[in-house]
Amino acid sequence: MSLAFSPDGRLLATGSADGGVRLWNTADPPRGITPAGRLTGHQNQVGTLAFSPDGRTLVSGGADTTVRLWDVAARAPLGGPLTGHTLPVGDVAFAPDGHTLVTAGWDDTVRLWETDPARLLPRLCAATAGPHDRELWQLHVPGTPYAPGRG
Repeated sequence: MSLAFSPDGRLLATGSADGGVRLWNTADPPRGITPAGRLTGHQNQVGTLAFSPDGRTLVSGGADTTVRLWDVAARAPLGGPLTGHTLPVGDVAFAPDGHTLVTAGWDDTVRLWETDPARLLPRLCAATAGPHDRELWQLHVPGTPYAPGRG
């Protein structure tokens, strides 16, 4: 099991063996901790959690080797799983800027992830020798509005 408080202390996230992440309201101590939502997506135990510095994003790392980003307000995933670790994800953390995520796996790797598409796209386009047409754009950055001048 894993757990993390939001930066304002009003929300607690807990990861469980069934692959779920549960959110708990901690804003009213006399009422105790009350359920505030459930996030599903991992196929196995959620071993690590962290909130972004602004509290709007939650990251979870699982024994299924994936990392997932969640929109806390919408109680919904932000894109698909981040893959690359070959063994369970052991720890996750946001940099103070809130745009860089670091993950560490039991496979002895540490990975950096850019979480802001506006900051990632210029680097992606440069690395893949843009410009790109609409079809290629959607293949590499699905769900991000096509911006032909950016890549």
